[in-house]
Amino acid sequence: MAILFFVSTETRSFDLKAINQIKATKNCPYSDLSWADFSGMDLSGSNLTGANLFLATLAGSDLTNARLGGAILNSTDLTDADLSKANLSGAIVIQFNILDANLCVTILPSSRVYSVC
Repeated sequence: MAILFFVSTETRSFDLKAINQIKATKNCPYSDLSWADFSGMDLSGSNLTGANLFLATLAGSDLTNARLGGAILNSTDLTDADLSKANLSGAIVIQFNILDANLCVTILPSSRVYSVC
């Protein structure tokens, strides 16, 4: 008798209900949005306070006036995203990509305002 075990080293986790909610209402605080792909989406004014965006893709997204305070942004792709006037105070940030992102008047994780526009 042979017993086979399949072990996956890749785990992807996100709450599909939360994905649909953010798309419909732009209001999804404290949700698991890890690994989600929001590339190029209009998320302006969205409430993502405390959301888990670990390894999420937000490249090219409009996050103007978004509330991301306390969000987990570890390894999040924010390449070319518009984060102008967004609030990232208290966000957990490790190795996220903000290449060519617009940070005009953005409240940074340190609660300082980035004012170079």
